[in-house]
Amino acid sequence: MEPPKSRKRKCSTANWSDLPQDLVVHIAKQFLSVYDFKAFGGVCKTWSCAATEETFTGGLTHQVPLLMLRGSSEDGITSTANRECYNLVKGKLCRIGTNIQLRPLKWWPLLGCWCLSSLGWLLAQSITDPRVTYLLHPFKHREIVLPTFSEYPNRLNKFVLSSSPLTSDFVVMVLLRCPRYLAFCRPKIDNAWTIVSLEYPYGLAGNGFSDIAYYKGQFYFVDYSIGAILVCDIDDTKKPKIRDDVVPCMPHNPKLFRLRNNYVTRIYLVESAGDLLVVFRLNSKFDVRKTTGIRVFKVPFSTGNWYDSEVKNLGNRALFLGENNSSFSIEALAYGSGCMANCIYFQTDEEETKLGIYSMKFEEFKPFLPKFPKLKKPYAWIQPSF
Repeated sequence: MEPPKSRKRKCSTANWSDLPQDLVVHIAKQFLSVYDFKAFGGVCKTWSCAATEETFTGGLTHQVPLLMLRGSSEDGITSTANRECYNLVKGKLCRIGTNIQLRPLKWWPLLGCWCLSSLGWLLAQSITDPRVTYLLHPFKHREIVLPTFSEYPNRLNKFVLSSSPLTSDFVVMVLLRCPRYLAFCRPKIDNAWTIVSLEYPYGLAGNGFSDIAYYKGQFYFVDYSIGAILVCDIDDTKKPKIRDDVVPCMPHNPKLFRLRNNYVTRIYLVESAGDLLVVFRLNSKFDVRKTTGIRVFKVPFSTGNWYDSEVKNLGNRALFLGENNSSFSIEALAYGSGCMANCIYFQTDEEETKLGIYSMKFEEFKPFLPKFPKLKKPYAWIQPSF
């Protein structure tokens, strides 16, 4: 008698595209991570149709940023079409395509330009002709030609967007180096940059402009030389002006900022959980490259009292400070991401450790990216966005 023939069990393959579209859209709305949302849309065409910008509910406040590294040439000039980035969520290096065919200089993608970052967009300034600037979106491969500067400007130092260029009328504000001055443009309305004089009212005479931020419909910037938080009023395009009446100047009190053996090297402005924060980075007087502390204060718009405005705990948020990007905060514990809550990610001046993490709870530092000790400046944090 012959043994019975073995029967192979047939496995049925699920057809994920047959799921009801309403259910697929409901699932898509549950994602907070843009990385997971993109992966969800790559399953099939039906799911891709549900993974649209309108469906995504995560927003910028939840997105763990990418750390864009410098190109292979010297002094931070981009020399490759694809930029290398460090992904905190996955804990590894990746590449983003920045080979965007710009017009009218079709031969110039990101070759020979300086890049700054804000709200997921890059502002590229040509090295050969600094008057030429573009907005680039590295994830959507979109470009927006900005007005040409009438004169040769210095290198752009800071760049801030008022909102996403794809969703509304927006304003681009830049801070230029040496001599420092502000300039802004409304690409959908004007075809020119407007220069803002930094002459202060009431006889103030500061020259230490270090950072700018867009907060509740206005552009704020800080001058660390006199401890002033100022507003750039651009309602009147023909006569923009600087206002210093928003809050009293920060007191020059060494005890307030713990400056016994330290000095302030950087001041950042960053919006976090509805507040405008001022972040001071302190370095040692004995080793100018060593960061010794970070102090955070909430701008006291209502009380004007800086002594009662120090922030000791960021809660579930993390701050990302940068020399080449507008500073921002995210909800670090939103979906089990790779970044730590109640911490500040920043750039140091040390040779061995170019990036650091400061714990607000323990008031201590530790190096960031210990596996890549030879990374060279400059860096820029990029917020993933559509």
